[in-house]
Amino acid sequence: MINRLKQSVKSSMMRRKIEEYEAALDEQYESYHDWILKREKEYRDTLSEEGGALSVRIAEFNDFCPEFVEKADSDILVFANQKEFLDEYAPLVISDYFMQNPECILLYGDEDEWNFARTIRMNPWFKPDFSPDTLLEYLYYGNVLAFRTNALKQALRHEQEICFKEAIKALYEICLCMSLPPKKGAVGHLKYVLYHSPAIRHLYDNSMQDGDRLIKTNGKVSVIIPSKDHPDILDGCLRSLVRTADDTDYEIVVVDNGSNDVNRKKYEELSITFKFNYIYQPMQFHFSRMCNLGAEHAKGEFLLFLNDDIEALKTGWLSHMRKIAARAHAGAVGAKLYYPDSKIIQHAGITNLRLGPVHKLQFLEDVRPYYDGRNCIDCNVIAVTGACLMVRREVFAECGGFSDELPVAFNDVELCFRIYKKGYFNIVCNSIALCHHESLSRGNDESKEKLLRLSAERDKLYAMHPDLYGTDPFYHPYLCNEILDTNYSYAYQYPAGCDVAVAEPYKWKQPIKDEWYNECLQISMEYAGELEAWTDFPGKKGDFLYFQGYQFVIGSENPCFVRYLLCRDEKTKDVWKIPCTDTFRPDLDKNISEGHASLCGFALVIDKNRLPKGRYRVGCMAESLVGRQKLCRFTNKYIEV
Repeated sequence: MINRLKQSVKSSMMRRKIEEYEAALDEQYESYHDWILKREKEYRDTLSEEGGALSVRIAEFNDFCPEFVEKADSDILVFANQKEFLDEYAPLVISDYFMQNPECILLYGDEDEWNFARTIRMNPWFKPDFSPDTLLEYLYYGNVLAFRTNALKQALRHEQEICFKEAIKALYEICLCMSLPPKKGAVGHLKYVLYHSPAIRHLYDNSMQDGDRLIKTNGKVSVIIPSKDHPDILDGCLRSLVRTADDTDYEIVVVDNGSNDVNRKKYEELSITFKFNYIYQPMQFHFSRMCNLGAEHAKGEFLLFLNDDIEALKTGWLSHMRKIAARAHAGAVGAKLYYPDSKIIQHAGITNLRLGPVHKLQFLEDVRPYYDGRNCIDCNVIAVTGACLMVRREVFAECGGFSDELPVAFNDVELCFRIYKKGYFNIVCNSIALCHHESLSRGNDESKEKLLRLSAERDKLYAMHPDLYGTDPFYHPYLCNEILDTNYSYAYQYPAGCDVAVAEPYKWKQPIKDEWYNECLQISMEYAGELEAWTDFPGKKGDFLYFQGYQFVIGSENPCFVRYLLCRDEKTKDVWKIPCTDTFRPDLDKNISEGHASLCGFALVIDKNRLPKGRYRVGCMAESLVGRQKLCRFTNKYIEV
């Protein structure tokens, strides 16, 4: 009887908590329609007084021909797929952009859709900044093309071979002519929604044609492979290389930083079998030095840095990467990588978020296009992984090779940053795929020492490139920049986490019981560190720490738990407990099977002067609101006070 009464009371409390959760969820949600209207008004409020001074003429794609352009007397010519879907403020914001950017001759913007009644805007298409290699794949500029009229007239007079029977194809050809080779500032991206229609995004797809209008070469590829004490793994890599390289001219350089005598002999035997240049130089693992050493001994015009745990899958990948790397504007060229025995994506280019460099689309199955085909086409990215990175020797030399300051992590990203800042464009070839047996060579990065090293090298990366912190020209600022969601999510779906009141930590005198440690509590600590290193958030100046992530309880109703952050002093073992603020995380409901998980995100800001000096290991605790259950776990994230 008593047990039934307890269960009845508990069920009633659970229902009430779930109702409170659903009410809180409604408060957190903001529609794209409301969010974008605010952003656009803020943008228009910044326009200069003379913003609309340039005259603008609007036409449709089907109007495009030399005769129409020659007769135009406006400063700006805008071609829209269908004029009725053009935004009412498009002429104003386009005119202002050309006024503020006199070097710009061609401009494109973002797009979304109306609902059937034209009352709600939805399904945004936020595009990257100028991406020449993406353009060579298809007309990603979209359904609105704005030209400086005089520049368009000159281009048409110069390009006499364009066929105007298909207006879209002709527009694509003239866009290529005016965009390539890349000229700084010539092509602009207006971060404003100019078009509202469910029109086909791939208006003109060039994938079935030879989109490489630039230099081609048959130069030698030097395949540089760092490897130590893994002759069996290297053997598999080389066998796949030989099997798939086809008629590509290549050489192999293996850099060994100190294998034992038995494995060194095996490497020497492999060097005879595969005819590679074997460089044995004992030293502590230092990826940058090993790659630079291999480059010094390489003879090829192209340098391909390859992990020894890469397995080539199909013929043609090497020649394709070489063709892309030969483009005059090309910097580092990477490839799509799969996890072993699967089509699960490990790498499809690197995106530079506020959290740091991440592999977008990682862990997703490569069975359908994601976000405008980001996993299908060869496209521009801020960086590619050093597990498979090709670059022309001259570009590598111009940029100074891999940085000696980053021995293990982020050296590939740092090189790509320098290449980008030199004016080249990094490219990931998603039209080809290799298998990456990730961590076979080096082990995983879950130990305390490795995570601390990873954090330190990430900090060093941004100390070397502070202008690129949280910035990625190929990832729209209206896409989410603050979470580890693998897909391309929108910023409006995730309210800023650090906009919370400063929490008060208090020393927890009660000892943590062994039975509270439970893997049912799942934690992702996305950020733990200085608030100023995360963002310059108004209203919070000084010595503040910021924590962000999510925690949920497997097999339980998550609205019935309250979440806390724990900071445990590594020396004294004292534990400080801080209440978390729930944050809206719709990605959790999409990615995990536990119900009611959208408010399992957390964020908190604390004044670090409220904690004694020391190093703290960060953890989380979930306490039941309908019972006595407590769950606790510590992560491998640490903070210094």
